[in-house]
Amino acid sequence: MAEWAASWKPMPLELIILEVLEKHNGLILDHELYAILEKEYRSLNEDDFRKALMNLEIMGRINVTLLSKNKWKISKITEKTRFLEVGED
Repeated sequence: MAEWAASWKPMPLELIILEVLEKHNGLILDHELYAILEKEYRSLNEDDFRKALMNLEIMGRINVTLLSKNKWKISKITEKTRFLEVGED
C-alpha cells in the first residue's frame, strides 16, 4: 500500500466533528469527541484535533469553552446562538 493511502482521509476532520456534534445535540466534551474521532481516524493526533477545532472556531461554526484545566466544552453555533455584546454582562 502506498504511504499516502494509509493516511488519506475520505472526509475532512472538520466535517466529521460537525457531524458528531449534530448527533450529540450540538454539545460534547473534548475527550469524548477525541475518543469518537479516534475510531474514524486511527492516525489522529492531538495537534490535528486541536487544529481542526481552531479552524472551526475561526470559521464561526463552533465555540470552545474551558471548563477546567484539561476539560473543554465544544458547542455547535447555530442561528439561534446569541453571544453577549460588550457591556451586556
